[in-house]
This record gives sequence, C-alpha cells and structure tokens, in this order.
Amino acid sequence: MTINKQYVRQKAFSLLELLIGVMLITVISVITIPNIEPMLVTVKFYRLTHHVQRLLQLARLTAMTEDQSLKLCPSANGIQCSENWSQGFLLLMTNDAQHRVTSYLQNDPHIQITYRGFPYADRIIVQPNGLLNQQNGTFTFHYTRGTMSLTKKIIINRSGRLRVV
Repeated sequence: MTINKQYVRQKAFSLLELLIGVMLITVISVITIPNIEPMLVTVKFYRLTHHVQRLLQLARLTAMTEDQSLKLCPSANGIQCSENWSQGFLLLMTNDAQHRVTSYLQNDPHIQITYRGFPYADRIIVQPNGLLNQQNGTFTFHYTRGTMSLTKKIIINRSGRLRVV
C-alpha cells in the first residue's frame, strides 16, 4: 500500500508561527497590563463606598425593625470602637447588655476615610425611629496614588437618608 504524499497535511505549527504568536501576546500584554491596575483600584474604591452606603442603610433598617438604637463607629479589630474611620466600620446594638456586633466592614488601607458630624465625629447613633441623634454628617472617601486621585462623599441627613456626591 502506498501513500500519496500529495494528500498528507501538516497538523502542527512551524517555529516561525509560534514565535509570531508569542510576540503578539507579549505586545498586547505590555499595552494592557498598565491600564488594568487603575481600573481595579477604581472598582475597589467604588465597591467600598457602596458597602458603606449599604451599611448605613442596614443600620437604619435594623434600628427600626429591632426597635433598638444602633451605633456605627470606626473599628480596627471588629470588636471595639476606635478613632480612625479608615481602619474599618463596626455596627453595634447599643441597648444590648453585651453590645452585640451586627456587622463589621474592614477598609482598604490605601483609602482614607473621614467623617465630619456635629456633635460627634467618632460615632453615628441611629435611634429606633430611624433618626440620627445628631445633625447632618459627611463621610469623605479619598484615594491618591501617583497621578490617580479619587474622591467621593456620602452625606447623611438627620432622618438617616443618604446622598452621594
């Protein structure tokens, strides 16, 4: 039995074709990888601000449904309150004898968070009727690294409603 060489086809790539493929992948990677980091930072930044919004809404809703005051305060460890909002957020039931923790949100260390409120800047207390025990307050989220800068504010009014700027 003889095989006609005319009909036998190659089923592999040549070395030149493989090198061209590797070169194209390298060029595309060199162009796109530097653009991915700012995009990931932006997503992380807006995800954090969204989580804080949801935490504030949860505090208001839980205070009204449980008929208990809730305290939102900065926390570094998720167990007790601290003074730096950039470390994380802790949501506690204040009328509870043990001050039961209902939620804890840890922050990215590169994102600076400040809160300005009157008369308290170190805590937010949501009363059982959904109102805050203070005047309006503003959370400011700020990220700066190199030439990239992101800023967002969440304003909370006395009734516990949020406005994002």
